[in-house]
Amino acid sequence: MYTKSTNVALALLFSLGITACSSGGSENPGQSVSEYQAELAATAVTEAMNTANTELTAAQKALLDAQSAYEQLKSANTPAAIQEILLKLNASRTEALKANTSMENAYQKSQTNTQKATSVLSNIDDYTRGISESAAKIKAIMLQIDSMINEGNTQFTNSIQKEVETITQAALAQVTTANQEINEAQTAIQNAQNATGSDLAQNEVAKAVTALAQTRSALENAKRELEKANAFSNETASVSAINEAKSAIDAAQKALDETQTTLGQAENHVTALIRQEIISNISLAENKAIEAANTAKAQVQIAQTAVTQATEAANKATTFNRSGDMQTQVSVAQVAAENAQNALKAAQTVLETATLSADVLTDNANSVSATTLATVQQAMKDAQLAVEQAQLAAEQAQSAYEQATQSLATLIQAEQGLQKATTTYSFNRQDSVVRDYLSAESRAAKLKDIQTDKIPDQNVGICANNRASICYAGPSNTETGWSVRDQSQGTARGTTLVSKAQAYSGYVGLRETYINQEDTANAFIALTDGINETKDKNVVTDANYAGTVSYSTGGGAPIATRLVSFNVKDDQISGKAYAINQRTQAETVYINFKEGNITVNDGTVGFRGEVEISGHPYTPNQYTQYDGAAAPKEEQRIPTGSYQGFFAGPEAQELVGTFEASYQTEVKNSQTNEIKTIENVTQGAFAASK
Repeated sequence: MYTKSTNVALALLFSLGITACSSGGSENPGQSVSEYQAELAATAVTEAMNTANTELTAAQKALLDAQSAYEQLKSANTPAAIQEILLKLNASRTEALKANTSMENAYQKSQTNTQKATSVLSNIDDYTRGISESAAKIKAIMLQIDSMINEGNTQFTNSIQKEVETITQAALAQVTTANQEINEAQTAIQNAQNATGSDLAQNEVAKAVTALAQTRSALENAKRELEKANAFSNETASVSAINEAKSAIDAAQKALDETQTTLGQAENHVTALIRQEIISNISLAENKAIEAANTAKAQVQIAQTAVTQATEAANKATTFNRSGDMQTQVSVAQVAAENAQNALKAAQTVLETATLSADVLTDNANSVSATTLATVQQAMKDAQLAVEQAQLAAEQAQSAYEQATQSLATLIQAEQGLQKATTTYSFNRQDSVVRDYLSAESRAAKLKDIQTDKIPDQNVGICANNRASICYAGPSNTETGWSVRDQSQGTARGTTLVSKAQAYSGYVGLRETYINQEDTANAFIALTDGINETKDKNVVTDANYAGTVSYSTGGGAPIATRLVSFNVKDDQISGKAYAINQRTQAETVYINFKEGNITVNDGTVGFRGEVEISGHPYTPNQYTQYDGAAAPKEEQRIPTGSYQGFFAGPEAQELVGTFEASYQTEVKNSQTNEIKTIENVTQGAFAASK
């Protein structure tokens, strides 16, 4: 298509240098009026052509935007989503409409000036044809966008109809439930009104009360659903379904109100039956009052027993350091509190009987002896006192239960802190020494001890299992054929065997109860002061950390302390425990801390990953396959497990943590040759600083 800019066209025309007969508004003195007008017409046609091209481009962009929105329309299935897409389509239509309006003006402009411009523009037909084609294309684009909008409007209407249908069906389902409950209530009310005995009448009234409560609940649900549907009440397609649901709800509400009225009549009938029964047998009224008082007193005893049980359970709960054990006592306290509450309800029920008996006899005092009347009134007072005592007992039992619940919550929170600070094996071991450091305060105090050299740091090396060492586990007794330790002659449970202190953190290795081969001799705890754990992940930057790691292999008594290094890169951490041969400077890696993730948990920046105890392989079937000898190197296994820890210091200057690897090996009875498989655990702790 041929186009020229307005400036180029004017330059061409003004270069002709034709002499005019008169000025006629031309700036060229040699140019005639008709020539000047032809030049202006040519310029107008050229501008119209440029406008046509510009507006066609704008319309085509609007079409592309509309087509993009239209693609989204295919997967949209809610009114809100479709409405959002319609807004985009209408925005595209607005842009296309602007282009069309401008195009129409350009077209009229070209039509007005075509004849005059013919003498200047030899290819005027190309211009006019190009403008006409652009105008036709823009109109076609308008039709395409309008078609998309029409389809979107249809889809919007359909989706609203579907949405309203779903909502109203849910409302009608609740109305159906409400009507069923009303029918049950009406049946129960009819049964109560037909009853000749107060017990049956009371039972039926209770059924009706329950059914009407269910009715109210169902109607409230239906009304909530209707409120959702009302958001679409302006849509013609929705009005019918909404009105249907509203009519059903109104009808059910009316039936509920009417049934509630007849319930009151049934309750009056019950009261009349009771009065009639009491009046017909004065002695029965007296007996009922005395029986009610005695029953109320008995319920007080039950409630007070429940208080004792709840209080004992709550007090006992505080003696446990495991949430599972404490939960049992909390459950006991809960049951006791419920028993006390039930006893209170029972006492309140019999008080109503005693009070009614007293009222009836008072109303019929002329027919009742003064002694009988006094007896019944006293029984009523006794029942009233019993209810007050039961109320107090129920409150005390509930308070004890709440106290036990709070103790459990506190313990669970403490356990979560300990679980971060030690290995899973030690945390789960029933008698583990780590439970002595359940509170954050106890761990902070331990850290202070090792920081002030009350407990010195362990040097790199081995804390051996011999009599001269603090790691000694006691002599071995093999009278039964199994190795049994006499811990009374070794290091006592709870003794700190190794430690590492840093400015904000550290760790300790502690002696466990250690008797049989299945027992793990030592436990490890990572320590902080509870204040300076790193909270801001942004301060954990790429860095290298160096320190020590202490650990026991296979659950044994000795503890090895090695050098350890960690590397932090982005959100990852990895490290190794190693030793350097002083003579050859060769490095031996004992533990690989594989790449783990750095995350924020409970407000503390920590990390977790997998660990390989590469320097301490084991033979799982040492006796059944190798008769007690070590397996060939290629058959040996490397213990694997996990490590965890956290950073300490305001700038993450330190890190501290624990690791563990659990695996099975065989032991053999030296007398019977019996072979059994035991669980071995290699575990330890590490601390390092930048």
